[in-house]
Amino acid sequence: MIHHPNGDLKKISTGSTLDYFSFSDGTSFADVRYSIGSTEPGSSGAGLLTLAGNSSFYELRGGLFAGDASCSRRSGDDVYSRLDVAMPLIAPYLTPAAANPNKKTLVVEYYFAGYDDYFITANQPEIEALDNGAHPGWVRTGLTFLAYADPSVAPAGASPVCRFYLLPQFGDSHFYSADPADCAATAAKFAG
Repeated sequence: MIHHPNGDLKKISTGSTLDYFSFSDGTSFADVRYSIGSTEPGSSGAGLLTLAGNSSFYELRGGLFAGDASCSRRSGDDVYSRLDVAMPLIAPYLTPAAANPNKKTLVVEYYFAGYDDYFITANQPEIEALDNGAHPGWVRTGLTFLAYADPSVAPAGASPVCRFYLLPQFGDSHFYSADPADCAATAAKFAG
């Protein structure tokens, strides 16, 4: 890693990834211990770099998130985010017009305190409208995940999900189901 410990001149620390671990919310991190150098306050966010397969260039793998390594505690470990895990979630923002052969789409969760209601959407114009305040009160919760926009490319065992909007006289809410019978019954009940 290349960093500025304690705001000092640029330093390089090297080491090894010991393991990967996950928290209960599903996030995954790399556990790193240094063999040369260490980190100090001011190193936060520094990139974890690894040599590419042919050793001719470095690749960014993550950013320093937390840890207890320091110059006085050389045996401490640091925790790095994992760009390989984050990339599918941030790619639509970095390259929105890029080809998407797997036809995966970002799903975003929102919350409206006035209704104490949650809402998820994979509809890009809807996400942009919500993020830009077109529907005041809805805020992102921070939960995002990927879904298949085209059922024909989804893996075996994936369940298609239907979404309906219930008009105010029926509850002013969105209804989601992964049960084909529920989807058909709801479509028939509220047709027209």
